Amino acid sequence: MMVLQDGEMHIGKAVISYTIEADKAGAYILPASFVGEGEGAYRIDGGSVPLKLRLNDAVRPTKIALDRGQTAALIEM
Repeated sequence: MMVLQDGEMHIGKAVISYTIEADKAGAYILPASFVGEGEGAYRIDGGSVPLKLRLNDAVRPTKIALDRGQTAALIEM
């Protein structure tokens, strides 16, 4: 599970800062580190370039698009 709270993305024990931005395609989160899909879990890589993680709704997001087109459920606190 991924939780967004006060500019921090909580994934298990990992805490990654992020900013919320928007472009022509809509709202997205830009984490300080790469966050993507791993084998059955999230993959966090501080050595890779972070990707834009697209939100399904700018006001009340419930899903976020990861790399490779996969989506993850999220809880916004």
